[in-house]
Amino acid sequence: MTSSVSQEQLKKIEEDPFVLDRILRSIPREILESFDEKQLEGLSTGLDKAFSNAGSKPRHIIDLRTTFSLYFQRFYVVFLLGKDRREKTLTVLEERRRKSTRFARLILLFGFISVLFSALFLAAYVIKCLLGIDLFSDRHLSDLFGS
Repeated sequence: MTSSVSQEQLKKIEEDPFVLDRILRSIPREILESFDEKQLEGLSTGLDKAFSNAGSKPRHIIDLRTTFSLYFQRFYVVFLLGKDRREKTLTVLEERRRKSTRFARLILLFGFISVLFSALFLAAYVIKCLLGIDLFSDRHLSDLFGS
């Protein structure tokens, strides 16, 4: 095995403010010291390619990022516009939407059928009363509701 990373390289990693180096700084020092130069370079290259757009097409047509201060607080605003590449995510979202739509339709159907049966029952009762038909001579529906 070749020699491990030099102290100068470790110091450079610790002082660099970029995301790649923040990831490398999160690796425990004893593990980081066990890397040889080739491993560290490969890890750096891999992380750099994974987290940067260097050498590739931009992911967004419009990529506006800015920060501003307001009442002793710093805020950031990001506006991105580009092609939607979330096929897998959209498939999951579409399935959830489909399930919730089915559930909503079922609830609406149940409500519609309930209102329909209530209206039919009321219509039958009104027709029965207009025709003077008494199913129970001593009881009426209005007696139950206390008119």
